[in-house]
Amino acid sequence: MTDWLNEIKDCADAATDGTWCIEYDGATYSITGNPAAGTAICTMTNEAGLDGAAQTWANAHFIARARADIPRLLDWIDQLQAEVDSLRAEKDQLRQVLISGAAA
Repeated sequence: MTDWLNEIKDCADAATDGTWCIEYDGATYSITGNPAAGTAICTMTNEAGLDGAAQTWANAHFIARARADIPRLLDWIDQLQAEVDSLRAEKDQLRQVLISGAAA
């Protein structure tokens, strides 16, 4: 894993565990982690402009989803890297077979 992927993993590991939820009181979105404990993650008020409420909802939704999505993406990257490493090793073995066959 690269340094920046390790930094992302460290941030994800340090964040509040569990599902993050969004609550809305008509003016403010509150994102909480660990719903049983109600751990406050952040609050967001509607942005100004025509699409302010929709944009604030989209931002809150993104933040809440990131708790589950980031670790899943990191796991997927690990799986893909393992496949790449395996394919590289196979390629190197095949290259050696071809070189050995050409030399014979």
